[in-house]
Amino acid sequence: MNILTVVLKFLKNLFSNEKTKETKSVSKNADAKNITGDTKMETKNEGIQILPILEIYNLRKYWNTERQWEGIVVHHSQTKDLQTVDWTEIFKYHTEVNGWQDIGYNFGIEKQDNQYVFCIGRSLNIAGAHTKGYNSSHLGICLVGNYDVAPPSEEQLIMLTDLVIQIQHLTGIKNEAILGHWETYIPRGLAKNQKEAQAIKSCPGLMFSVEEFRKRLEV
Repeated sequence: MNILTVVLKFLKNLFSNEKTKETKSVSKNADAKNITGDTKMETKNEGIQILPILEIYNLRKYWNTERQWEGIVVHHSQTKDLQTVDWTEIFKYHTEVNGWQDIGYNFGIEKQDNQYVFCIGRSLNIAGAHTKGYNSSHLGICLVGNYDVAPPSEEQLIMLTDLVIQIQHLTGIKNEAILGHWETYIPRGLAKNQKEAQAIKSCPGLMFSVEEFRKRLEV
């Protein structure tokens, strides 16, 4: 083996190692990015991306999208909040069972270690996967819990109110465009009234009053 061959082999191995390092670095950074491409969000519990509580009042810093959102649809997971990694389980169900590219919701609110947190979901730059006929125009927010059997806690409602108000400041979304999932069945012609709609889909829960929630936004 001549000297030129040795040098070429060395350079090839060196380039290969650097490329591997770069790929790992890009992958690591991609995993850390939140919905806007910012890497400053806190990550815990198997990669769940958490928006720090006080940062909800500085949401503009994370709102890096040109997409024009027209409304918000509120959901519940209809599962008991296990105070563990419910958001991760929803993500796995949406991607592994439904075969979607990401979790269907843009934001979530759940309790982890006895503390409610804001969870980050699908990118704001692409259509959601949470409400038929509304995914391209409306953001999806999911409260982890079953509000057919009990109402959301006051703490969770306060956090939802704060999140929605901050989104409204950034988008100009009106209060009347804040909908419960069941409400979307009426304009789609699938139900004539609340009773019929909730017989099809009770989300965000029989004990979650969407009308009362909208009143919170008027204060």
